[in-house]
Amino acid sequence: MNADASSVVGMKVAEAPSPVAGAIPWLLLKSMSTAGQGLMTSVTAVQRVETLGGVAPTGGCDAGSVGMERAIPYTAIYYFYN
Repeated sequence: MNADASSVVGMKVAEAPSPVAGAIPWLLLKSMSTAGQGLMTSVTAVQRVETLGGVAPTGGCDAGSVGMERAIPYTAIYYFYN
């Protein structure tokens, strides 16, 4: 949790498939902007690795599901670089 309310917005630089089936890809993000004053303002890159889960279901995208939300749980490790 970021208690100082600073934030970072990233742009995808690289993507690699997760070695675990059914897991979202690993990512490398470059910092495009930051806001606030605190820990995130010095971040230059973010890396997402060790992902488990998170892949959207293949079904359920039809007229009967318009406006519905569905949570897709996942876990990952995030590294923040400055």
